[in-house]
Parts: sequence; structure tokens; C-alpha cells
Amino acid sequence: MPNFNAADHFSIFANMFYLTVVVTVVAQIMQNYSLVNLSTANASVIMCTESLFTLLFSIVLFHEHVSSMAFVGFALIFVAIITASLGEHYCDKKANCELSYKDRDFEVAKS
Repeated sequence: MPNFNAADHFSIFANMFYLTVVVTVVAQIMQNYSLVNLSTANASVIMCTESLFTLLFSIVLFHEHVSSMAFVGFALIFVAIITASLGEHYCDKKANCELSYKDRDFEVAKS
């Protein structure tokens, strides 16, 4: 536990303000703005990369030791992302797909 008696109150409130406003609120606003402008398939692929970047940054920045199961999970998520993005592009290029993903998202939103 940190010793809050030794710290000045301004730095505590400044850190809490930064964590509340910048890290949480601004990140959520950016995420919601991005979700409006992306297709559902692209947005879900991007959202799935959150755990991948968390693992990578913890290794690079904090020299965290990662278990083999974490690397297996990393690989599974990465393969799922690649499969989802290739499936979307394959369907867009294929002539006999009923609806593209954007049209499908529009049809779902319309109903």
C-alpha cells in the first residue's frame, strides 16, 4: 500500500484527475467515436487486439515474464483476428456473397 501521508495532497488529486479524465473518459470517447465510423467486423477485430497489446506492452515496458499458456492465448487470439479479417475480405471479393458486411450491418440496424 502506498503511504499517502508522505505525499502532498495536490499530487494525489492531480494523479487521480489524470487517471479519471485522460485515461478513462478520453479513451472511451475515442473508442465510441471510432466505433461509429467502422464496420462491425472491423471494430470487433480491433477490440480483440486489446489483450494482445496489453501482453506486448507488459513484456516490453515492464519486462514481465509470461507463461507458455499466455503465449498460446496470444496465438489463438491472433489467429482468430486474422481469420475474421480474411473472411471479411474474401466475402467482399467473392461475387456470390448475398450481402457484404457493411450492407449486412445496415440491414440489421434498419430492422
